[in-house]
Amino acid sequence: MLQLKTFGGLWLTGGDPRLEGREALRRQLLLLALVAESGERGISRDRAIAFFWSEGDEERGRRSLNQLRYTLRRELGVDPLIGTRTLRVDPASLSSDVAEFAAAIAAGDADRAAALYAGPFLDGVFAEGSAELETMIEERRLALRRALEGGLGAAARAAEAHDDWGAAVGYWRRLVGLDPLSTSFAIGLMSALAESDDASGALQVAAAHEAVVRRELETAPDARVAALVREIRAGTLAIRRNSGEAAGVSGATGAAPYHRSDAASPAVPHAPVALRQSGRRWRRWAIGLVAAVGVVAGSLAGALRFAPATSAAVLTLLRRPAARLVPNRIAVAPLLNQTGDSTLDALGEMAADWIAQGLGETGAFDVVDPRTALVTARVVAKIPGILRRGDRAVALARETGAALSVGGSYYKDGDSLRAAVRVVGTGTGQVLRLVTPVAGVARDPGVLVTALARLTVAAVAATLDTTSAGLGATLSPPPSYEAYAETSRAWESYYRGDSADAFRRARHASALDSSYAPPLLMQAYMLSWYDRYEEADSTLQRVRALRLRLTPVESAAFHVLEADVAGDLGARLIAAREMMRLAPASSEAATLVAGSALRLGRNAEVLSALGRVDPNRGLLLFLPGYWIMSAQALHNLGRFREAAESARRGLRQSPADWGLRRALVGALAADGNYAAALAAARERVPGDPFPAYNAAWFGSIAAGEFRGHDHDRLAVRLLDSLADHPFPRSTDSGQVIHDSELRGEILYVAGRWAAADSTLRPLAGRLSDELWLTGRLATLDARLGRRAEAERVSAALRDRPAGYLHGRQTFWRAHIAAALGQREAAVLLLRDAYAEGYPMNEDYDLMPHADRDFAELLHDPAFLGVIRRD
Repeated sequence: MLQLKTFGGLWLTGGDPRLEGREALRRQLLLLALVAESGERGISRDRAIAFFWSEGDEERGRRSLNQLRYTLRRELGVDPLIGTRTLRVDPASLSSDVAEFAAAIAAGDADRAAALYAGPFLDGVFAEGSAELETMIEERRLALRRALEGGLGAAARAAEAHDDWGAAVGYWRRLVGLDPLSTSFAIGLMSALAESDDASGALQVAAAHEAVVRRELETAPDARVAALVREIRAGTLAIRRNSGEAAGVSGATGAAPYHRSDAASPAVPHAPVALRQSGRRWRRWAIGLVAAVGVVAGSLAGALRFAPATSAAVLTLLRRPAARLVPNRIAVAPLLNQTGDSTLDALGEMAADWIAQGLGETGAFDVVDPRTALVTARVVAKIPGILRRGDRAVALARETGAALSVGGSYYKDGDSLRAAVRVVGTGTGQVLRLVTPVAGVARDPGVLVTALARLTVAAVAATLDTTSAGLGATLSPPPSYEAYAETSRAWESYYRGDSADAFRRARHASALDSSYAPPLLMQAYMLSWYDRYEEADSTLQRVRALRLRLTPVESAAFHVLEADVAGDLGARLIAAREMMRLAPASSEAATLVAGSALRLGRNAEVLSALGRVDPNRGLLLFLPGYWIMSAQALHNLGRFREAAESARRGLRQSPADWGLRRALVGALAADGNYAAALAAARERVPGDPFPAYNAAWFGSIAAGEFRGHDHDRLAVRLLDSLADHPFPRSTDSGQVIHDSELRGEILYVAGRWAAADSTLRPLAGRLSDELWLTGRLATLDARLGRRAEAERVSAALRDRPAGYLHGRQTFWRAHIAAALGQREAAVLLLRDAYAEGYPMNEDYDLMPHADRDFAELLHDPAFLGVIRRD
C-alpha cells in the first residue's frame, strides 16, 4: 500500500521509488495531503478548485481537477481518491501519517501521535500562486501542532497524578522540543525533573531556556522561571500536580506566552578565502566512511567542540521528535576505558569493531557499521545529558535507530585485563543480557577482543532467540593491537586537521601489520582527496592483495575509491549504493549515494537517498553536506524556493559554512530575488578575514544564476557594479593572488575581455600548472580575436595525456569552443567531459547554465539535453 508522509515535508513511500522527488507530482501530492488531513469530512470539489485554480472559471477548474486525478491514477497505479462532489482518501489504496495522527489523538495515544509527528505539517512545502491555500496550510499546521501539544500535556499531567515522574519528564521534554520558547513547557519540564530528584537537570533546562529566549527574542525569560530556579535551589519546590499551575498549562494546548517572529534567522555563513582553492571539495565529505570505513573528518573537529548552550544546534536537539527504532538493528558502542592507562584507549574501539563484525557475519542482524558507531559515539558524548536519554551506549543506539544497544567497559585486575558487556533494550533501558566477563593479558589485547566478541555475539543471539545465528559468526582474527591503535590515532590527527601526521601514522600502521587493510584504505582516501591519484592507485593495488580479508563494507569502500581514482562516476554510484545497502544505519553511506548521484545530475535520486536519513541526528547535526546536496538537487530541479529553505535550515545548524551560503545565494538569484540574493551575498561572518573578497565572490555566483535563468537585466546590473567597484586588495600576501584571480573572473563574466586579460595574463608564470588558468586565458584569446592561439591551446589540451584528469581538459576545451562561437562542438565536448568523469555539480565551478561561456547556448535543445539528466 502507498503511504503519504506529510509531517516534516511531503513525499510518498511504498510505491515506485522513481516517483520520489518528482517535480511533476508536487501539486497532486499537495492535494492528497489536504484531503488526507481533512479525514472523513473530506474536501468539497468546489473548494479544491478554488484553492488550486482560483484564477480560472469553474468549468476550467473542474477539467483541471479531473486531469490532476487522472495523472495520479496513471503515475501511482491506483486511484487514491474517492468521491465526486466531496473528495476523500481511499483507505484501501493510501494510508497517511496525518490520518494515523488524528486517530492517535482521538484515542488519547500521545506516544503514537508524537512518534508520527516527524516535523511541522507540510514543512517546506509552498503553495505557489494561491495565498488562500498558503493560509489554509499554515492554519492546519498550527492546529496539528496544538493538537499534539494538548495530547502531550494531558499525558504529562496524567503521569504526574500517578507519580510517574520519569514518564512525565519524557512528555514535557517532547513539549519543549515542539516549542523551546514556551515558558509553560520549560516550567513543566523543570518541575518534573525536580520532583524526580534531578535538580541539576532542572537547572540545566532553565539555563537552556534562558539562552534560547535571549537569542531568539532578545529579551529575558518569564520571571516564573527564575522563581522556580530559586525554589529548586532552596529545596522548597511544591508541585501542584493536579492544577497544572506549576507548569502554567492553559487548557489542553499549554499555550506559550512567547511568539516567534515570522522573520527568518539571519544566515551567517563563512565564505571561502579563494575562488579556486576553497578548501577541500564538499562533494567528497561523505567519503569519510569510505576510508577504511572511516569518518567524516573535515568538520568533525568542530562537531567535537560542540557546546549546545551556545549553539544553534540546541534548538534542533530540543525540537526533534523521538527516534524511530528499527527492531532488528543493533548498535555497539566503544567500550569505556576504566584502566587508567591511556595507551589502552583504542581497545574499547577495537572490541566494539569486532563485536559488530561478528554480529554482521551472522546475517541475522542489521548492525550499525563500526565507524558510524564510533563517530556517533563521539557526537553523543558532547550532547549534555539533559538533551539525551540513557547512558552513552543507549543514546548512541537512539541516534542510529537501533532497538538494541551493546556497551560496557574494561578494567585492570592485577596484571590482567577484564571486559564486561551488557545488552540493553533501547526503548525501555532494560538490561536484557549481561555477558560473562572476559579476561586477557594486557600485552596481547587481541586475544581478549576475539573472546569477548564471540561471547557477545552468542549472548545477543540468545537474547533474540537466534542462537543458531550466533554460532554462524566466523570472526577473522583482529590485527595487532599496535596497528589498530596507530590507525585510531591517525584518525584523531585527521580530526584535528593535521593531515600530515594522519598520513604518517596510517603508513606506520601498515608497516606494523601489512595484512591490515584499513590504514591502506585511509591512505588511498587521503591521496585521492588531494588529487594524487597515481599514488592512490598504487596504494589500492596493495589493498587488492588483501581482498579476501576485507569486510563487506570495506570492500564496498574499496570499490568507491577505485571508481574515484578511475574517474568512473557511474561505478562510484553503484558502489555507494552497495555501501548504503550494507550499512543502512549509516548517514554517511546515504549521503555518499546522494553526492555520487548529484555528480551525475541524478537529482531525484539525491533527494531519495537523503530521505533515508534524519538530518537532525548523529553526525548530520553538525555537518552541512546533507543540506548542501539537498539545496543543490532542488535547485537543479527548478524548485528554487525549496532550495533556499534547505540552505537556510542548514545554515541554522552550520552558520559558518560557505557551501550553504553559496547554495542560498544561488537559489535566491535563480528565483529572480535581487535584493535577497545581494543581502545574502554581502552577509558578513564575524571574524572573516576577507569579507570584501567573499562578498564579491558570492556576488559573482548570483550574477551567473541571474543570467542562467533569464534575468539578464539583473545580471548586467550586478556585474557592472562588481566590475566598476572592485573590492579592495588584501594586505595578506597569501591572498593577493586570489584577489587577482577573482578580479579577473568578474571582469570576464562582465564581458570586459581586455581588462580581464591584463589582470589574469600575469598569473600565467606563477600558476603554469593550473589547468583552469590555461583554459581561461585561451577563452580570452578567443574573445579578443586571437583564434589561432585559442585553437592551439585546445589542440594541446586534446593531446594531453588523460591520465587522472577525469575530463577536466575536455571541459575547458568545451569552454574554448563556446568562446570561439563553435556551438555544436562546445556541446559535444561538454558531453564528452561528463562521460570522462567530470562531475555535473562541481563545488568551485559554475554550473553550465550559469557559466558565461555557455550563455548563448541556454535555449539550445542539444545543450539542455546534456546538462539536464532528470
